[in-house]
Amino acid sequence: FLGASIAMLVAMNFGLISRIISAYQPDPQTVINAFCKARTYFGQSSVMSYRWMLTMACIDRYTSSTANARIRSFANPRIACRVIFIIVIIWIIVPWHNWIFLNINGTACVWTSASVATYNSALVIT
Repeated sequence: FLGASIAMLVAMNFGLISRIISAYQPDPQTVINAFCKARTYFGQSSVMSYRWMLTMACIDRYTSSTANARIRSFANPRIACRVIFIIVIIWIIVPWHNWIFLNINGTACVWTSASVATYNSALVIT
């Protein structure tokens, strides 16, 4: 739960800070291309890390409370740390397409290709 909480704090900071800034200045996501890409990348990677870590925490709680001793042996802090590390690595790599295929088009941060937008939608749903 600690790893998931940290991931969600990162996501909230990237989401809320830009909204607060846009209340007083022009929205940086529609003006600065690097900010458009970074906000989407870090927001997506941290939210997806949060979702996966929360799921793994539920699985860990199940393994620690099951009657089967073999399954219960997986409820181990060392294994939990490895799982957190693997999840973070996966979600640092997987949304890398945000850096390549997002651009400011007029007054919005949009995908440059419809197929990439479809891929991103499928990625977020899973």
